[in-house]
Amino acid sequence: MKDNIEKFLKYLKYEKNYSEHTIIGYENHINLFYKFIKSKGIDNYKTVDYSIIRNYINYLYKMKYSSKVYVTILVPLGRFLNI
Repeated sequence: MKDNIEKFLKYLKYEKNYSEHTIIGYENHINLFYKFIKSKGIDNYKTVDYSIIRNYINYLYKMKYSSKVYVTILVPLGRFLNI
């Protein structure tokens, strides 16, 4: 999955011309999700389904993230997962 993350970040930089700040934010949010799914024994992000996303949102809630931050975290994730 790390290779896919790197490819996605390069795509954002070179194809979409995103700012370095935006790319760093995307990378941080995607890596947070990566750590979450790894802790659940999931190695392939392509097997992620709605229930895993729902569990991730619950995880963010338990981590005391505000509901406003969910969008900031979930938009990059949605683009990476292509959902």
